Amino acid sequence: MLWGAAGLLSVGSVAVVLGAWRWPYAVPQGQDALLSLQPIDAIPAPPRSLPPLSEFEPVWKIRLRSAPASISGSRALTQAPQSPLGLPLRLAGTVVEPGHCFAIFITSVGKIELKKIGETVADAQVLEISDGSVSLSYRGQTVNLPMEKRTGRRL
Repeated sequence: MLWGAAGLLSVGSVAVVLGAWRWPYAVPQGQDALLSLQPIDAIPAPPRSLPPLSEFEPVWKIRLRSAPASISGSRALTQAPQSPLGLPLRLAGTVVEPGHCFAIFITSVGKIELKKIGETVADAQVLEISDGSVSLSYRGQTVNLPMEKRTGRRL
């Protein structure tokens, strides 16, 4: 019974293929016929919603781990607010996760440095990293450096 059904389906599928091959295709008429016969290059492209990739090339060339081009070293020194004990750096942010704590510092020359507990930045050793502040050992004293307040626009 199963073999008979399989044979009948096979014969039926062959008949459908032969019938489709034998009978003529429907040829479109009018304006639709002209569009279907034109090469793909002749069909107008839809308007682009995104700019071409070449417009993003200047952004790709920016060095992300260097000082911003708009801040020179001397200007950055005068702009940096004084931190406790005259520490030549600011705390830009912290990452606090179990086993993966990092602090993001901005030095007096505008350089961004990522440090973990035990590492040294601007002659200060990182002792503890918490949410929004860092404890540092600087010139023999323990200094608590809070994260700077955000000003300007956010990215």
